[in-house]
Amino acid sequence: MNNIVCETKRCIIRELSMDDMEALFKLYSYPGMTDHMEGLLPWDEECEYQQAYIKYMYGFYGYGLWLCFDRVSNELIARAGLENRILDDGTNDIELGYAVGTPFWNQGYATEICKAILDVSPDYIYDEPIYAFIKPANEASIGFITNKLSFKYDCDIVVEKQKYKRFKYEKK
Repeated sequence: MNNIVCETKRCIIRELSMDDMEALFKLYSYPGMTDHMEGLLPWDEECEYQQAYIKYMYGFYGYGLWLCFDRVSNELIARAGLENRILDDGTNDIELGYAVGTPFWNQGYATEICKAILDVSPDYIYDEPIYAFIKPANEASIGFITNKLSFKYDCDIVVEKQKYKRFKYEKK
């Protein structure tokens, strides 16, 4: 049984298992999904990567990117969770990451899923601040993170030669 992280009105959020790989590749294949983020590796490499991810992220940290399934259809509609973002100076920020399948955009899923993850985040990271790193051209995500999730602009930052706007979660 996959470890369930939390549930929302419409979704079950749980850890990824290797049985989810076909659904994960389908999610990432939707047009526009990887316009502002990295895609997946080729099948064999991605499977090897995910096996290590399950062992080390979930196994060591207890958190990571999780899969979000529609309660009714059991279809994978998103991937979201808490990640470790290693900065160029070697420090670590906890990052809220999210990617909702393009067929499910503008239906409130991102807000529902991300709010649930933020609600359970103290169970995983205690009092660590949570950040979001968003590429400047991703205006939709910037609007979402600030208007729907109460993140506030923190700074412009370069990580691994990529420019981002960093936002900090302001707990209510």
